[in-house]
Amino acid sequence: MGKRGIGYQRKKYELSSVYNLGQKGDEFTVFKNEDQKLIINYKKIESPDITKQRTQRKNITLNFNTPLRLQELGKIITDPDSITPTLIIRNIERRIIVLSHFFCHADNIKLETEISDDEISISDNRLKPYFWKRYSSRQNKNIDLSGFIGKITFHGNIKKYYPLLLIGEKINIGKNTLFGLGEYLIE
Repeated sequence: MGKRGIGYQRKKYELSSVYNLGQKGDEFTVFKNEDQKLIINYKKIESPDITKQRTQRKNITLNFNTPLRLQELGKIITDPDSITPTLIIRNIERRIIVLSHFFCHADNIKLETEISDDEISISDNRLKPYFWKRYSSRQNKNIDLSGFIGKITFHGNIKKYYPLLLIGEKINIGKNTLFGLGEYLIE
């Protein structure tokens, strides 16, 4: 594929290396071009490593580094004020279910976490629109991948949802995660 090229202009490339980013930010080599070997002895992040973590914090900020694209009732959300804690949590759950289906062959996962409006609220919403398009040579047209980047702060009973928020930090959320969208860090 590198010799054929990728993208609209079929730019040629060479894959030099691939790294796995560990839970503590440490890097493990997965592939190096000069060795031409796939190294698969890196540490997996297990669910209990994440789900047993707890917090006593009342505020938590999600800092979206790549555009967050959320959909509700079949339509892309275009107003950052329409984003709610429930919508974020539901999208994390949906992503867990999809990944579990394809990579763990688990089809009976039900996560429907109950969230009430008085449990968690948004104390600060600094999400800003980010406009981005990519060219699809398969569809022969530009595809809109716009979303929101920036920070959103939740206030309230974070403790109950903290493990889900940690998982979301690892797997990205929303639409077009395959393109790296929906990546956030917890502050």
